Amino acid sequence: DIGDVYKCTMKVGKDGKVNVRTLVYQCCHGWQREYGKKGCTKKLELKSLSDTLQQMNMTEFLKTLQETQLEKRVNDGNYTLFVPDNQAMSTLSESDEINFVISETDDRLNFVRDILKNHIVEGWKFSHLFEDESKILTDKDDSYIRINQYSYARPFTSPSCARITSTDNQAIG
Repeated sequence: DIGDVYKCTMKVGKDGKVNVRTLVYQCCHGWQREYGKKGCTKKLELKSLSDTLQQMNMTEFLKTLQETQLEKRVNDGNYTLFVPDNQAMSTLSESDEINFVISETDDRLNFVRDILKNHIVEGWKFSHLFEDESKILTDKDDSYIRINQYSYARPFTSPSCARITSTDNQAIG
């Protein structure tokens, strides 16, 4: 039982074969459980993607989404975004290697758009469904986010070698 999700995994072994069955119950989009109550009874006040990113202080990613004209696309569908924080996004504009590529191709907009597409995944991907060593197809052709899970004293999930600091932040779309 992990908040808005109940996940039960059953492993049954027979004749040297192990069958694994996982049953997951989770709240519908825009709803969550309330402590001490059964079911998903609390309706969330969802905001637009832009407002949600602003509230989470992911303003550099939002600004870049707007500059590359990807904001409308992600607002018009159901997507999962793996959003780098403002510090990581500032590295994008300060990187000598990236600036070299842009100066060689003279096409900053498409280059940055491709970088952002590596952080956009179609559909809702909830963190409790991530599996170690799995790959998730991104919006950029033939590009994947690789999920790694570590079970140290403080377990964490790492998509494409970046530590997740906040998960399952829902927005409209």
